Amino acid sequence: IFSRKKSYWEKSAMTEENERKNLELPPQSEAAKFRQAEWDDLGEEKTLYIRGQKAQVTKVDYPLVYWVFEGERSEKHRSFEFDKDMFKVIVEKKTDTKTSSSEAAQPLVKKVHAVEDDEVDVSGVTVEHSIEISECKAACISILDEAYGVSISKCVGVTVLFTNLGASCDLLDCSGCKVYCMTECCLFDIQDCKDCTVVFGESLLSTVLVSTIKSSAISLTAYEKITAETVEILKDGEDIQTLTEYKIPNTIKEDGSSIEF
Repeated sequence: IFSRKKSYWEKSAMTEENERKNLELPPQSEAAKFRQAEWDDLGEEKTLYIRGQKAQVTKVDYPLVYWVFEGERSEKHRSFEFDKDMFKVIVEKKTDTKTSSSEAAQPLVKKVHAVEDDEVDVSGVTVEHSIEISECKAACISILDEAYGVSISKCVGVTVLFTNLGASCDLLDCSGCKVYCMTECCLFDIQDCKDCTVVFGESLLSTVLVSTIKSSAISLTAYEKITAETVEILKDGEDIQTLTEYKIPNTIKEDGSSIEF
């Protein structure tokens, strides 16, 4: 599973000549026009165009979309919630209005909006819920039930704790925020953030992928040694190989490590 996630974040080294070769736009004679893809367009084995390159959807697991470019074998994926603009479909291609068993239903949403200097316990959450936290300041937000995913956007000085997560945790345009991950979470997508911290409160039993784009002063802290085998970090598409370790105080746990990038 992780190798699939890793291939998604690999930065393409394709030359301009190869890009032209793999650009599978329809001929002008077809008078094809493109429109913004919607979630219902992204069923398995459907065709879409990603930045002009033809691809086939291999899996949908909201908000993640997995695909393979035509002529390639490596699987890639991105968050449909944060990167929707990159997905296009041809107008002439009618989408199936019936929901097939291969298409994932969009989860229910619980919103926490514009909370300031307060504590919020998000209740009534099920595995079908995605939690959207937006425009909050100096708030403490706890999600103690299993949720599908968490997105945190335009928040300042907010602390978020979750105990069970099925998909990814996404941070967008945040500053001074701290996220306590008390469960295995394989994907953190951090964009346009600064001075934010992710704390892993459980053992790193599976490999974690942290991707940051246009972000600075992002810290990761774990209660065990962080290595390239347990945590993979990509900053603006590039792997970070150097991990700086330090000891967490004994009041927490004897051994631990933290890195900042």
